[in-house]
Amino acid sequence: MQPDEKIQAHLVSVWRESKKFFSIGGREGMLVLTDNHLIFVHKTESKINWWKAITQRQVINFIKSKNTMIHHDGYDEEDLSIDLENSKNVELAFDDIDKISFEEKVWGSALYLEYEKMVKKKIFNMQ
Repeated sequence: MQPDEKIQAHLVSVWRESKKFFSIGGREGMLVLTDNHLIFVHKTESKINWWKAITQRQVINFIKSKNTMIHHDGYDEEDLSIDLENSKNVELAFDDIDKISFEEKVWGSALYLEYEKMVKKKIFNMQ
């Protein structure tokens, strides 16, 4: 993440599916859109009480409107930079993304990404 980069949208309680054959379940985290990157934060330094309050507020916002371009209070670029120090979090430059699509499901939308990072091609499914 670049020093002058700003968060444009921020979703919490996003599920990343595992595509490994013997892997069980997925990972819950945050999906953050910045000026130049799409970031999935699985490990955050944010407090659990903040997480609970923000997920409830996000649900209420989605009931009122389908607008997903949300920026949550209490999590800013400094918090994101700290979270990006953990290598388990995935930071994708827009140029790394080869294909992006989505599918409407009964419970919401599923986002599908194909990307290449460090010469490895991966598929990233988020719900």
